Amino acid sequence: MTTNTLIAYFLQGLMLGWLLQQPFKNRWAWPFGLLLAALPLAGMPLAGHLRGFFGDPSVTSIQLLALAMLGRAPKPLTQDWRAPLLIGLGGVLFYTLALGGAIKLGMTDPYRLGYQPGILLGVLATLALFLWWRGQALWLWLLSIDLLAFAQEFELSRNLWDSLLDPQLVFVCLILAYRNRRCPAKANYAPADSTST
Repeated sequence: MTTNTLIAYFLQGLMLGWLLQQPFKNRWAWPFGLLLAALPLAGMPLAGHLRGFFGDPSVTSIQLLALAMLGRAPKPLTQDWRAPLLIGLGGVLFYTLALGGAIKLGMTDPYRLGYQPGILLGVLATLALFLWWRGQALWLWLLSIDLLAFAQEFELSRNLWDSLLDPQLVFVCLILAYRNRRCPAKANYAPADSTST
């Protein structure tokens, strides 16, 4: 098993831990998620099946996972429903178009723009200026690391979209939007402050 595969499995385990943390409100969900991901299923760890279904996490997902583990997840994602809903629905639209919807509508496949990302970089530069103007330092930092990782070929993919977005991030954002809208008390839960066992 290669180092890249081990890292990918580890990240899938952390994602499982995050998902388990939401209903149980327990910091032990992180290591339990790693153990669950290592369980063999049809000759492969569960993490391998998750990787096959979702693909590798984007740099954005890795950063957000790290922040969540530190109890520093962005408040617009953890305490509001609008930002995660925007990311989630935007991701659903993007992947729908990328998986053939664009061809049926006579549009350009948006995923292809990531291979020659001149236009996409222009849009992201505009977004960066907007974030700076609004004083959104954390989001600007996340975007900067995404672009730096792409420039340094951190991701195996040479498509800029794969550094910015992935199906798992879309799935998680939709869960957050639902949870934050339906259960505001759970949305305000901060793992770093938990003393539950």
